[in-house]
Parts: sequence; C-alpha cells; structure tokens
Amino acid sequence: MFSNILCKFWMAICLAGPLVLGACRLGPPEPPAVPGAEGLTPAQRWVAAVGSREVPADVRRGAVQHIAGTSAGGERVYVDLYQAVLRDADTDSTVAAACAMALAQHGGAEHGPDVARLLNDPTDYTRWQAAVALQRLYSPAVAGDLVRTLEDEDADVRTAVAVALGQYPRRDVFDALLRTLEDPDYGVARAAERSLGVMTGHPQGDDPRAWQRLAESRGSQLFADAQTYTFRVYGGPGRFFGGGAAVEVSGGSSPSP
Repeated sequence: MFSNILCKFWMAICLAGPLVLGACRLGPPEPPAVPGAEGLTPAQRWVAAVGSREVPADVRRGAVQHIAGTSAGGERVYVDLYQAVLRDADTDSTVAAACAMALAQHGGAEHGPDVARLLNDPTDYTRWQAAVALQRLYSPAVAGDLVRTLEDEDADVRTAVAVALGQYPRRDVFDALLRTLEDPDYGVARAAERSLGVMTGHPQGDDPRAWQRLAESRGSQLFADAQTYTFRVYGGPGRFFGGGAAVEVSGGSSPSP
C-alpha cells in the first residue's frame, strides 16, 4: 500500500508519468521494487519509491535524486512531491535532505521555509545539507533562520550558513556575519568575510573593526555596491564523505534582493 504522501496528487503523477518522466532517459538503473507497484510503469515506480514509507531510506533517497536529475525533475507535480515528502514528519532525515536539495534545484522562494526547518534537525549532516540547499534557494523569509544557525555546534553547518547569508544584504545579516568573523573555526570566519564582501562590494579583510568603520562611513549606502551573489560547489564534510564528494549544487546566481 502507498503512503498518504502520494494520495493528494497520485492521479496527476499517473497522468504525467508516461508523458513526462516516461519521455526521459530514466535507466539504467532499473526502478526499485515497491510493494503494490507491480502494475505501474517504470517512471511511476520511481515516483512510488519516493512516496512509500515501506521503501528503505537509501532507496527513497536515491529515487529522489534520480527524478530530480531528469529533464522532467522540475515539473510542478514532482516539485510538489519533494515538498510533500519533506513535510512528512515520518520521513527519514537523509531522505528529507535529498528533497531539500531537489527543491533547491527546482523550487522557488516559497520552498525556503520548508527547507529551513531542517536547520533544526538533530543530525549534523541534515542541517549541513539544508544550509547548502539554502545557498542556491533565494528566500528572504529564511534569513532569520540562517542567522540563528550561525550558532550551530557544527562548524561545517556554520560555514555553509555563512555562505548562504551572502545573498541577503541587510543590516541584521551584516551584523551577524560581523560577529562571525570571530568564530574559532577559520573556515567559518573566512566564509563570513567573503559574504560581507559580496553584500557590500568593499572587502575589508578579517578585522571586525574595519567592517565597523565601513558601516559607519557608508551609512544607508552600505549595500549600494553589493556584488552579484553566486553559489559554489562544495565538498561534503570530511567525516561524512571520504576525501570529499561534490554535492548536488552548481555555480550560478541568485535573484537580486
């Protein structure tokens, strides 16, 4: 039996699957086995794997990544699927993180709050992936959540958050990044310094006093020379990926604030 996650839009997926996902190059690999899905097309079985709680987390995660990587992965029905799975309280955190990355790739500002909820996840890896997703998902509503996460216990999370905040040139973010220049982890402080340079267009190094003088001298024009924010490809935290592996993010620009 399929979970309730799919009930809301299963008919739309059944109609769209053969026309959209079925038109993409989906295999190999073969779609996973899903209880009760024997009569579905291969494309629909990928979708069923994402939404079924009876499917192991690693298989669900792979199915999310597979669909998101197809040419049809940004169709509205699939974006709704990523969001529904992410919102489900019973979803495994690694599956939720995969959905967050899929929304970062195909979603919009309205999906920011759903992704930002993962910043409170007990797992360091999930919080880090949420922060990385928010590097490419421009959503002003989550700037406050990102600022609060600069206090996260994990340095990799704080680093990713400091990068994401570079796309929000506003004074509360500036002040939070200014404090972060004194973070005990060099990578976090360096990320904060770069984001301050992006949002002001006036690099001042790692001395908080220099940034304070800049803010005083520029006043209301502090962000008048802001540079275009771009997100980057980052390797995963070392304890999660041996040797570092590229996450599912590629370079590009966010919308202007």
